[in-house]
Amino acid sequence: MSDVTPHTRLRAPSSPPMGAREPARPRDCSRAVWLRLAEINRKIEDSWIGDLIGAICLLVIIFGSFWILPMIYEVFK
Repeated sequence: MSDVTPHTRLRAPSSPPMGAREPARPRDCSRAVWLRLAEINRKIEDSWIGDLIGAICLLVIIFGSFWILPMIYEVFK
């Protein structure tokens, strides 16, 4: 009983001391970020914003090909 202080009696033996938490492992952080990005992607794809982004990308590809294909044709001519 002489080596037991009032502080050790109050704290549970299995609890870590204050401020001694381990930092999250990189795999846990990257998984959390990936899940968050997947959730955002799902929300965008299910809304009109996803349709708008798709339409803009399609227009850029179509009109961009009209601009770049003649240049490629001249290079390989």
